[in-house]
Amino acid sequence: MTIDTNVQEKNITHPTDSKMSHRAITKLAKATKDRGILLRQTYVRVAKQAADHTLAQAIASTKVTLA
Repeated sequence: MTIDTNVQEKNITHPTDSKMSHRAITKLAKATKDRGILLRQTYVRVAKQAADHTLAQAIASTKVTLA
């Protein structure tokens, strides 16, 4: 029996509050549009900016070391 024990790092993004709220707002806005409900404001753009800002902060705070 041969067992491979190599471990490699993966570039996995973990869920953040801003990403989850952006996803929820996007899905709710689409659901209201599909059902013909008119919303004055959907906040999709605002939530996207918050998610992007959080991602940029995470990238800036992460130090990548190449061996």
